Amino acid sequence: MWFNPFTSTRGRYRVASTLEGHTRSVFSLDFSSDGRYLASGGADGVRLWDMKTNTPIRTPEYRSAFGPVSQVLWIPTRSGIPTVCSGTGLGYLCLWTQNADNGAFTEVFAKRLGGGAEILGLAYETVGPTDTRIAVADRSCFVGVYSYDGRTELSPIFSTRINHSIPISISFANTKGREVYVFGLHDGTMYRLSGTDGKVISSKNLSDKIGHASIHAKQQLVVVDNVGSGFDVWSLNGGTHQRTFPTGKPTRFLPRQVDFVDGAQAIVGGSDHGAVYVFDRKTGAPLDVLRHAQQGPVQTIATTERDGYSVIASGTSCGTGTILVWRGKKTTATSPKQGRSLTLGSVVRACIQLLMLAAAVAFVCQNLAVWPEFSTWTQSIETVARKAQRPMTVVEIVPNPGGTLERAVNGDLTVSQSTLNVGKSGSMNRWKEWRTYVETSEAGEARPIGASQLLNAQEGGKKQETRKSRATLDSAGIKSDERAQLSCK
Repeated sequence: MWFNPFTSTRGRYRVASTLEGHTRSVFSLDFSSDGRYLASGGADGVRLWDMKTNTPIRTPEYRSAFGPVSQVLWIPTRSGIPTVCSGTGLGYLCLWTQNADNGAFTEVFAKRLGGGAEILGLAYETVGPTDTRIAVADRSCFVGVYSYDGRTELSPIFSTRINHSIPISISFANTKGREVYVFGLHDGTMYRLSGTDGKVISSKNLSDKIGHASIHAKQQLVVVDNVGSGFDVWSLNGGTHQRTFPTGKPTRFLPRQVDFVDGAQAIVGGSDHGAVYVFDRKTGAPLDVLRHAQQGPVQTIATTERDGYSVIASGTSCGTGTILVWRGKKTTATSPKQGRSLTLGSVVRACIQLLMLAAAVAFVCQNLAVWPEFSTWTQSIETVARKAQRPMTVVEIVPNPGGTLERAVNGDLTVSQSTLNVGKSGSMNRWKEWRTYVETSEAGEARPIGASQLLNAQEGGKKQETRKSRATLDSAGIKSDERAQLSCK
Protein backbone atom coordinates (compact mmCIF):
# COMPACT_ATOMS: atom_id res chain seq x y z
CA MET A 1 0.00 0.00 0.00
CA TRP A 2 1.06 3.63 -0.39
CA PHE A 3 1.39 4.20 3.34
CA ASN A 4 3.30 2.35 6.02
CA PRO A 5 0.96 1.61 8.94
CA PHE A 6 1.96 1.30 12.60
CA THR A 7 4.76 3.82 12.09
CA SER A 8 5.69 6.61 14.46
CA THR A 9 9.11 7.82 15.49
CA ARG A 10 8.82 7.19 19.24
CA GLY A 11 5.98 4.76 19.59
CA ARG A 12 3.82 6.97 21.79
CA TYR A 13 1.02 6.54 19.26
CA ARG A 14 0.18 3.42 17.28
CA VAL A 15 -2.38 2.82 14.57
CA ALA A 16 -5.49 1.38 16.22
CA SER A 17 -7.59 1.13 13.06
CA THR A 18 -7.63 1.94 9.36
CA LEU A 19 -10.91 3.26 7.96
CA GLU A 20 -11.44 2.88 4.23
CA GLY A 21 -14.62 4.12 2.61
CA HIS A 22 -13.82 7.42 0.94
CA THR A 23 -12.67 7.15 -2.64
CA ARG A 24 -11.48 10.76 -2.87
CA SER A 25 -9.92 13.46 -0.68
CA VAL A 26 -10.90 13.90 2.98
CA PHE A 27 -11.29 17.54 4.08
CA SER A 28 -12.70 17.30 7.61
CA LEU A 29 -12.79 14.92 10.60
CA ASP A 30 -14.60 15.20 13.92
CA PHE A 31 -15.18 12.89 16.90
CA SER A 32 -18.38 12.92 18.92
CA SER A 33 -17.99 14.30 22.44
CA ASP A 34 -17.75 10.81 23.96
CA GLY A 35 -15.42 9.52 21.25
CA ARG A 36 -17.91 6.83 20.22
CA TYR A 37 -18.39 8.09 16.65
CA LEU A 38 -16.20 9.67 13.98
CA ALA A 39 -17.51 11.78 11.11
CA SER A 40 -15.48 12.34 7.95
CA GLY A 41 -16.29 14.72 5.11
CA GLY A 42 -14.70 14.86 1.70
CA ALA A 43 -15.12 15.22 -2.03
CA ASP A 44 -17.45 12.21 -2.10
CA GLY A 45 -19.70 13.16 0.82
CA VAL A 46 -19.96 12.24 4.50
CA ARG A 47 -19.02 8.96 6.16
CA LEU A 48 -19.87 8.04 9.75
CA TRP A 49 -17.93 5.45 11.74
CA ASP A 50 -18.62 3.47 14.91
CA MET A 51 -15.32 3.53 16.79
CA LYS A 52 -16.25 0.54 18.94
CA THR A 53 -16.39 -1.74 15.93
CA ASN A 54 -14.45 0.44 13.42
CA THR A 55 -17.26 -0.06 10.93
CA PRO A 56 -19.25 2.43 8.82
CA ILE A 57 -22.76 3.50 9.80
CA ARG A 58 -25.57 3.78 7.29
CA THR A 59 -26.08 7.36 6.14
CA PRO A 60 -28.31 9.23 3.67
CA GLU A 61 -27.22 9.20 0.06
CA TYR A 62 -24.70 11.88 -0.87
CA ARG A 63 -26.14 14.67 -3.00
CA SER A 64 -23.44 15.88 -5.36
CA ALA A 65 -25.51 18.97 -6.17
CA PHE A 66 -24.56 20.30 -2.71
CA GLY A 67 -20.86 20.20 -3.57
CA PRO A 68 -17.98 18.53 -1.72
CA VAL A 69 -18.28 18.31 2.06
CA SER A 70 -15.78 20.76 3.54
CA GLN A 71 -16.76 20.61 7.24
CA VAL A 72 -18.28 18.08 9.66
CA LEU A 73 -19.24 18.60 13.31
CA TRP A 74 -20.95 16.51 15.99
CA ILE A 75 -23.34 18.54 18.14
CA PRO A 76 -25.09 17.60 21.40
CA THR A 77 -28.87 17.85 21.73
CA ARG A 78 -31.23 17.86 24.68
CA SER A 79 -32.68 14.55 23.56
CA GLY A 80 -29.27 12.92 23.63
CA ILE A 81 -29.72 11.65 20.07
CA PRO A 82 -26.41 11.66 18.14
CA THR A 83 -26.53 14.52 15.62
CA VAL A 84 -23.97 15.45 13.00
CA CYS A 85 -23.76 18.73 11.11
CA SER A 86 -22.01 19.17 7.77
CA GLY A 87 -21.16 22.10 5.51
CA THR A 88 -20.47 21.91 1.79
CA GLY A 89 -18.51 23.67 -0.91
CA LEU A 90 -21.67 25.36 -2.21
CA GLY A 91 -22.76 26.71 1.17
CA TYR A 92 -25.30 24.05 2.21
CA LEU A 93 -25.71 23.21 5.89
CA CYS A 94 -27.12 19.74 6.65
CA LEU A 95 -28.17 18.04 9.88
CA TRP A 96 -28.47 14.27 10.37
CA THR A 97 -29.86 12.49 13.43
CA GLN A 98 -29.63 8.84 14.40
CA ASN A 99 -32.66 6.56 14.33
CA ALA A 100 -32.97 4.80 17.69
CA ASP A 101 -34.52 1.71 16.10
CA ASN A 102 -31.94 0.73 13.49
CA GLY A 103 -29.00 3.06 14.25
CA ALA A 104 -29.08 4.63 10.78
CA PHE A 105 -28.87 8.39 10.27
CA THR A 106 -31.52 10.43 8.47
CA GLU A 107 -31.45 14.01 7.20
CA VAL A 108 -33.61 16.45 9.17
CA PHE A 109 -32.35 19.78 7.81
CA ALA A 110 -30.69 21.01 4.60
CA LYS A 111 -30.48 24.64 3.57
CA ARG A 112 -28.14 26.98 1.73
CA LEU A 113 -26.85 29.71 4.03
CA GLY A 114 -25.16 33.07 3.64
CA GLY A 115 -23.83 33.83 0.20
CA GLY A 116 -23.78 30.24 -0.95
CA ALA A 117 -19.98 30.02 -0.68
CA GLU A 118 -17.86 27.20 0.68
CA ILE A 119 -18.37 26.65 4.41
CA LEU A 120 -14.95 26.89 6.05
CA GLY A 121 -15.82 26.69 9.74
CA LEU A 122 -18.41 25.13 12.05
CA ALA A 123 -18.66 25.33 15.84
CA TYR A 124 -21.23 24.65 18.55
CA GLU A 125 -21.93 25.79 22.09
CA THR A 126 -24.42 24.34 24.56
CA VAL A 127 -26.14 27.29 26.24
CA GLY A 128 -28.61 25.30 28.32
CA PRO A 129 -30.51 22.04 28.43
CA THR A 130 -32.81 23.27 25.66
CA ASP A 131 -30.53 25.43 23.52
CA THR A 132 -27.55 24.65 21.30
CA ARG A 133 -25.87 27.34 19.22
CA ILE A 134 -24.24 26.59 15.88
CA ALA A 135 -21.77 29.05 14.33
CA VAL A 136 -21.05 29.04 10.58
CA ALA A 137 -18.35 30.82 8.57
CA ASP A 138 -18.02 30.72 4.79
CA ARG A 139 -15.68 31.92 2.09
CA SER A 140 -17.75 35.02 1.26
CA CYS A 141 -16.76 36.51 4.68
CA PHE A 142 -20.18 35.54 6.06
CA VAL A 143 -20.48 34.66 9.77
CA GLY A 144 -23.77 33.46 11.23
CA VAL A 145 -24.93 32.03 14.56
CA TYR A 146 -28.09 29.94 14.88
CA SER A 147 -30.09 28.35 17.66
CA TYR A 148 -30.91 24.67 17.13
CA ASP A 149 -33.94 23.18 18.88
CA GLY A 150 -32.70 19.62 18.57
CA ARG A 151 -35.36 18.69 16.04
CA THR A 152 -35.55 20.16 12.57
CA GLU A 153 -35.22 23.95 12.73
CA LEU A 154 -32.46 26.54 12.97
CA SER A 155 -33.39 29.98 14.30
CA PRO A 156 -31.02 32.82 13.32
CA ILE A 157 -29.46 34.80 16.16
CA PHE A 158 -27.30 37.09 14.03
CA SER A 159 -25.40 37.20 10.77
CA THR A 160 -22.62 39.55 9.74
CA ARG A 161 -19.68 39.91 7.40
CA ILE A 162 -16.06 40.58 8.26
CA ASN A 163 -14.84 42.84 5.50
CA HIS A 164 -11.62 41.93 3.70
CA SER A 165 -11.04 38.80 5.78
CA ILE A 166 -12.00 35.23 4.88
CA PRO A 167 -12.90 33.38 8.12
CA ILE A 168 -10.92 30.14 7.95
CA SER A 169 -11.94 29.00 11.47
CA ILE A 170 -14.67 29.84 13.96
CA SER A 171 -15.11 28.84 17.59
CA PHE A 172 -16.84 29.51 20.90
CA ALA A 173 -14.87 29.87 24.14
CA ASN A 174 -17.65 29.19 26.69
CA THR A 175 -17.57 32.76 27.99
CA LYS A 176 -20.43 34.44 29.85
CA GLY A 177 -21.12 36.77 26.94
CA ARG A 178 -21.28 33.87 24.43
CA GLU A 179 -18.64 35.58 22.30
CA VAL A 180 -17.62 34.07 18.99
CA TYR A 181 -14.00 33.92 17.85
CA VAL A 182 -13.26 34.18 14.14
CA PHE A 183 -9.81 33.69 12.57
CA GLY A 184 -8.91 35.44 9.32
CA LEU A 185 -7.14 33.51 6.60
CA HIS A 186 -5.33 36.30 4.78
CA ASP A 187 -4.81 38.88 7.54
CA GLY A 188 -3.89 36.41 10.33
CA THR A 189 -6.20 38.20 12.77
CA MET A 190 -8.35 36.82 15.58
CA TYR A 191 -11.69 38.64 15.88
CA ARG A 192 -13.86 38.49 19.00
CA LEU A 193 -17.52 39.05 18.13
CA SER A 194 -20.48 39.80 20.38
CA GLY A 195 -22.68 36.77 20.96
CA THR A 196 -25.86 38.81 20.53
CA ASP A 197 -25.35 41.00 17.44
CA GLY A 198 -22.04 39.89 15.92
CA LYS A 199 -20.28 43.24 16.33
CA VAL A 200 -16.49 43.12 16.60
CA ILE A 201 -15.49 43.62 20.23
CA SER A 202 -11.75 43.31 19.76
CA SER A 203 -9.15 41.99 17.33
CA LYS A 204 -5.61 40.69 17.65
CA ASN A 205 -3.09 39.92 14.92
CA LEU A 206 -1.56 36.49 15.49
CA SER A 207 0.33 35.77 12.27
CA ASP A 208 0.81 36.80 8.65
CA LYS A 209 -1.66 34.09 7.64
CA ILE A 210 -3.76 31.56 9.55
CA GLY A 211 -4.46 28.16 8.04
CA HIS A 212 -6.53 26.82 10.93
CA ALA A 213 -7.18 27.51 14.61
CA SER A 214 -8.56 25.57 17.55
CA ILE A 215 -9.58 26.84 21.00
CA HIS A 216 -9.32 24.93 24.28
CA ALA A 217 -12.05 26.62 26.31
CA LYS A 218 -11.05 25.24 29.72
CA GLN A 219 -7.44 26.38 29.43
CA GLN A 220 -8.41 29.55 27.51
CA LEU A 221 -5.78 28.81 24.88
CA VAL A 222 -5.76 28.86 21.09
CA VAL A 223 -3.40 27.03 18.75
CA VAL A 224 -3.03 28.32 15.19
CA ASP A 225 -1.33 27.08 12.04
CA ASN A 226 0.82 29.96 10.80
CA VAL A 227 1.00 28.43 7.29
CA GLY A 228 4.75 28.72 7.35
CA SER A 229 7.17 27.59 9.99
CA GLY A 230 4.79 25.65 12.23
CA PHE A 231 2.19 26.22 14.94
CA ASP A 232 1.71 28.89 17.63
CA VAL A 233 -0.10 28.83 20.97
CA TRP A 234 -1.65 32.02 22.34
CA SER A 235 -3.64 32.82 25.47
CA LEU A 236 -7.16 34.09 24.90
CA ASN A 237 -7.35 36.22 28.03
CA GLY A 238 -4.22 38.33 27.64
CA GLY A 239 -3.62 37.73 23.96
CA THR A 240 -0.01 36.82 24.68
CA HIS A 241 2.13 34.47 22.62
CA GLN A 242 3.25 31.43 24.59
CA ARG A 243 5.28 29.26 22.25
CA THR A 244 6.08 28.42 18.63
CA PHE A 245 6.33 24.79 17.53
CA PRO A 246 8.52 24.73 14.40
CA THR A 247 8.01 22.09 11.74
CA GLY A 248 10.43 23.53 9.18
CA LYS A 249 9.84 25.57 6.07
CA PRO A 250 7.13 23.96 3.93
CA THR A 251 7.53 23.08 0.27
CA ARG A 252 4.01 24.37 -0.38
CA PHE A 253 1.92 26.81 1.61
CA LEU A 254 -1.21 24.89 2.59
CA PRO A 255 -3.55 25.13 5.58
CA ARG A 256 -2.92 22.43 8.19
CA GLN A 257 -5.50 21.59 10.81
CA VAL A 258 -4.32 21.80 14.42
CA ASP A 259 -5.84 20.77 17.74
CA PHE A 260 -5.15 20.03 21.40
CA VAL A 261 -4.90 16.49 22.74
CA ASP A 262 -4.35 14.72 26.07
CA GLY A 263 -6.13 17.37 28.12
CA ALA A 264 -4.28 20.20 26.34
CA GLN A 265 -0.95 18.74 27.45
CA ALA A 266 0.01 18.35 23.79
CA ILE A 267 -0.84 19.83 20.40
CA VAL A 268 -1.26 18.04 17.08
CA GLY A 269 -0.95 19.34 13.53
CA GLY A 270 -0.64 18.13 9.96
CA SER A 271 2.01 18.79 7.34
CA ASP A 272 2.69 18.99 3.60
CA HIS A 273 4.87 15.85 3.56
CA GLY A 274 2.77 12.98 4.90
CA ALA A 275 3.42 13.42 8.63
CA VAL A 276 1.40 14.42 11.69
CA TYR A 277 3.36 16.18 14.44
CA VAL A 278 2.71 15.89 18.19
CA PHE A 279 4.39 18.42 20.53
CA ASP A 280 4.47 18.88 24.29
CA ARG A 281 2.60 22.13 24.84
CA LYS A 282 4.59 23.31 27.87
CA THR A 283 8.14 22.43 26.80
CA GLY A 284 7.80 22.49 23.02
CA ALA A 285 9.55 19.14 22.74
CA PRO A 286 8.42 16.85 19.90
CA LEU A 287 6.62 13.86 21.40
CA ASP A 288 6.02 11.89 18.22
CA VAL A 289 5.81 12.08 14.44
CA LEU A 290 3.04 9.97 12.93
CA ARG A 291 3.59 8.91 9.36
CA HIS A 292 0.21 8.87 7.67
CA ALA A 293 1.67 8.69 4.16
CA GLN A 294 5.03 8.65 2.46
CA GLN A 295 4.33 11.92 0.67
CA GLY A 296 1.70 14.56 0.06
CA PRO A 297 -0.23 16.83 2.41
CA VAL A 298 -1.92 15.55 5.56
CA GLN A 299 -4.08 18.57 6.32
CA THR A 300 -6.95 16.90 8.17
CA ILE A 301 -6.82 15.78 11.82
CA ALA A 302 -9.16 15.34 14.80
CA THR A 303 -8.59 14.42 18.45
CA THR A 304 -10.52 12.97 21.38
CA GLU A 305 -10.11 11.14 24.70
CA ARG A 306 -11.69 7.69 25.02
CA ASP A 307 -11.41 5.07 27.78
CA GLY A 308 -8.43 6.90 29.25
CA TYR A 309 -6.52 7.03 25.96
CA SER A 310 -5.77 10.00 23.72
CA VAL A 311 -6.87 9.37 20.14
CA ILE A 312 -5.88 11.11 16.89
CA ALA A 313 -7.50 10.64 13.48
CA SER A 314 -5.66 11.74 10.34
CA GLY A 315 -6.70 12.02 6.71
CA THR A 316 -5.18 13.22 3.46
CA SER A 317 -6.53 15.78 1.03
CA CYS A 318 -4.84 14.06 -1.91
CA GLY A 319 -5.33 10.61 -3.36
CA THR A 320 -7.62 8.06 -1.77
CA GLY A 321 -9.38 8.92 1.44
CA THR A 322 -7.79 6.45 3.85
CA ILE A 323 -8.24 7.49 7.49
CA LEU A 324 -5.84 6.33 10.20
CA VAL A 325 -6.89 6.29 13.86
CA TRP A 326 -3.93 6.51 16.25
CA ARG A 327 -4.19 5.60 19.93
CA GLY A 328 -1.71 7.00 22.44
CA LYS A 329 -0.61 5.89 25.84
CA LYS A 330 -3.15 5.90 28.63
CA THR A 331 -3.73 9.38 30.00
CA THR A 332 -3.15 10.07 33.69
CA ALA A 333 -5.36 13.12 34.07
CA THR A 334 -7.88 12.70 36.91
CA SER A 335 -9.91 15.04 39.02
CA PRO A 336 -8.44 16.06 42.42
CA LYS A 337 -11.04 14.00 44.26
CA GLN A 338 -10.27 10.92 42.21
CA GLY A 339 -6.56 11.48 42.66
CA ARG A 340 -6.85 11.51 46.49
CA SER A 341 -8.97 8.37 46.52
CA LEU A 342 -6.60 6.49 44.26
CA THR A 343 -3.57 7.54 46.31
CA LEU A 344 -5.10 6.42 49.61
CA GLY A 345 -6.18 3.10 48.14
CA SER A 346 -2.77 2.46 46.62
CA VAL A 347 -1.06 3.17 49.96
CA VAL A 348 -3.31 0.73 51.80
CA ARG A 349 -2.76 -1.95 49.19
CA ALA A 350 1.01 -1.39 49.28
CA CYS A 351 1.10 -1.74 53.08
CA ILE A 352 -0.88 -4.96 52.98
CA GLN A 353 1.38 -6.37 50.28
CA LEU A 354 4.52 -5.46 52.26
CA LEU A 355 3.17 -7.11 55.41
CA MET A 356 2.31 -10.25 53.49
CA LEU A 357 5.75 -10.28 51.87
CA ALA A 358 7.50 -9.81 55.23
CA ALA A 359 5.47 -12.63 56.77
CA ALA A 360 6.30 -14.90 53.86
CA VAL A 361 10.04 -14.14 54.09
CA ALA A 362 10.06 -14.72 57.85
CA PHE A 363 8.23 -18.00 57.43
CA VAL A 364 10.66 -19.25 54.78
CA CYS A 365 13.72 -18.21 56.75
CA GLN A 366 12.43 -19.80 59.94
CA ASN A 367 11.61 -23.10 58.25
CA LEU A 368 14.97 -23.24 56.48
CA ALA A 369 16.80 -22.48 59.71
CA VAL A 370 18.78 -19.66 58.12
CA TRP A 371 17.44 -16.77 60.19
CA PRO A 372 20.58 -16.50 62.37
CA GLU A 373 22.81 -16.37 59.32
CA PHE A 374 20.58 -13.73 57.77
CA SER A 375 20.72 -11.61 60.93
CA THR A 376 24.52 -11.92 61.11
CA TRP A 377 24.85 -10.89 57.47
CA THR A 378 22.68 -7.82 58.07
CA GLN A 379 24.77 -6.76 61.07
CA SER A 380 27.97 -7.14 59.03
CA ILE A 381 26.63 -4.82 56.38
CA GLU A 382 25.74 -2.19 59.00
CA THR A 383 29.23 -2.42 60.52
CA VAL A 384 30.91 -1.86 57.19
CA ALA A 385 28.68 1.15 56.52
CA ARG A 386 29.60 2.79 59.84
CA LYS A 387 33.32 2.38 59.19
CA ALA A 388 33.19 4.13 55.85
CA GLN A 389 35.82 6.88 55.89
CA ARG A 390 34.67 8.95 52.96
CA PRO A 391 31.43 9.56 51.10
CA MET A 392 30.65 7.77 47.88
CA THR A 393 32.06 9.39 44.77
CA VAL A 394 29.36 10.62 42.46
CA VAL A 395 30.12 9.87 38.83
CA GLU A 396 28.47 12.15 36.31
CA ILE A 397 27.51 10.41 33.11
CA VAL A 398 28.09 12.72 30.15
CA PRO A 399 25.97 11.99 27.08
CA ASN A 400 27.58 10.92 23.84
CA PRO A 401 28.78 14.01 21.89
CA GLY A 402 26.64 12.76 19.05
CA GLY A 403 23.68 13.07 21.38
CA THR A 404 20.61 10.92 21.70
CA LEU A 405 17.66 11.41 19.40
CA GLU A 406 15.79 13.35 22.05
CA ARG A 407 18.72 15.65 22.81
CA ALA A 408 19.31 16.32 19.15
CA VAL A 409 15.67 17.09 18.45
CA ASN A 410 15.18 19.34 21.46
CA GLY A 411 18.45 21.20 20.99
CA ASP A 412 18.01 21.86 17.33
CA LEU A 413 14.41 22.91 17.77
CA THR A 414 15.50 25.52 20.32
CA VAL A 415 17.99 26.96 17.85
CA SER A 416 15.56 26.97 14.94
CA GLN A 417 12.83 28.50 17.07
CA SER A 418 14.95 31.55 17.81
CA THR A 419 15.44 32.15 14.11
CA LEU A 420 11.71 32.50 13.61
CA ASN A 421 11.56 35.92 15.27
CA VAL A 422 11.88 38.03 12.14
CA GLY A 423 10.84 41.63 11.68
CA LYS A 424 7.69 42.84 10.02
CA SER A 425 9.50 43.73 6.81
CA GLY A 426 11.09 40.29 6.57
CA SER A 427 7.73 38.73 7.15
CA MET A 428 6.19 40.73 4.33
CA ASN A 429 9.00 39.81 1.92
CA ARG A 430 8.46 36.16 2.71
CA TRP A 431 4.87 36.44 1.50
CA LYS A 432 5.58 38.78 -1.41
CA GLU A 433 4.65 36.23 -4.04
CA TRP A 434 1.98 34.47 -1.99
CA ARG A 435 -1.48 34.33 -3.55
CA THR A 436 -4.66 32.32 -3.60
CA TYR A 437 -6.89 31.55 -6.52
CA VAL A 438 -10.34 30.32 -7.40
CA GLU A 439 -10.51 28.01 -10.38
CA THR A 440 -13.14 28.97 -12.94
CA SER A 441 -14.98 26.89 -15.46
CA GLU A 442 -15.11 27.68 -19.15
CA ALA A 443 -18.59 29.08 -18.66
CA GLY A 444 -17.14 31.73 -16.37
CA GLU A 445 -18.77 30.47 -13.19
CA ALA A 446 -16.67 30.04 -10.08
CA ARG A 447 -16.07 26.41 -9.29
CA PRO A 448 -15.93 25.71 -5.52
CA ILE A 449 -12.63 24.58 -4.18
CA GLY A 450 -12.16 22.32 -1.17
CA ALA A 451 -10.55 23.68 1.96
CA SER A 452 -7.38 21.82 1.07
CA GLN A 453 -6.78 24.09 -1.96
CA LEU A 454 -7.21 27.51 -0.34
CA LEU A 455 -3.53 28.19 0.05
CA ASN A 456 -1.90 26.37 -2.93
CA ALA A 457 0.65 28.99 -3.96
CA GLN A 458 4.01 30.02 -5.40
CA GLU A 459 3.67 28.13 -8.71
CA GLY A 460 6.92 27.68 -10.61
CA GLY A 461 9.04 28.79 -7.64
CA LYS A 462 12.35 27.24 -6.83
CA LYS A 463 12.50 24.46 -4.26
CA GLN A 464 13.17 25.97 -0.87
CA GLU A 465 15.84 24.73 1.45
CA THR A 466 14.54 22.89 4.48
CA ARG A 467 15.27 24.43 7.82
CA LYS A 468 17.40 22.75 10.45
CA SER A 469 14.34 21.82 12.50
CA ARG A 470 12.95 19.86 9.51
CA ALA A 471 16.28 18.03 9.14
CA THR A 472 16.21 17.19 12.82
CA LEU A 473 12.69 15.85 12.66
CA ASP A 474 13.78 13.85 9.61
CA SER A 475 16.23 12.01 11.81
CA ALA A 476 13.25 10.94 13.87
CA GLY A 477 11.86 8.96 10.98
CA ILE A 478 10.70 11.19 8.10
CA LYS A 479 13.13 10.77 5.20
CA SER A 480 13.79 13.46 2.63
CA ASP A 481 13.02 11.19 -0.30
CA GLU A 482 9.52 10.73 1.07
CA ARG A 483 8.65 14.40 0.57
CA ALA A 484 8.22 14.48 -3.18
CA GLN A 485 5.57 17.02 -4.06
CA LEU A 486 2.20 15.50 -4.79
CA SER A 487 0.05 17.44 -7.24
CA CYS A 488 -3.59 17.73 -6.18
CA LYS A 489 -6.00 18.70 -8.87
